[in-house]
Amino acid sequence: MDPTSYSYYPYLEVAVRYQERAAQPVHGLVDSGAIDTLFPIAFAEVLGIDVISGTRKVYFGIGGHSTRVSARMPDSGSRIQ
Repeated sequence: MDPTSYSYYPYLEVAVRYQERAAQPVHGLVDSGAIDTLFPIAFAEVLGIDVISGTRKVYFGIGGHSTRVSARMPDSGSRIQ
């Protein structure tokens, strides 16, 4: 493999905690232009977050592609360290 063909992305290790659950480590892609932070639903389940009852929101990316997700807005019980 040619190392000059690699793409490098800025990842940051953070710990996410929701209410009284233990903090869960995760690597996240740093996107300085992002308004929201998205995690897979399986990660929300580990944290005890009920995503299904959350608000549905559509996100658009480059080229006009869209993705519909169920979103749970943070409250006083969520923390990112």
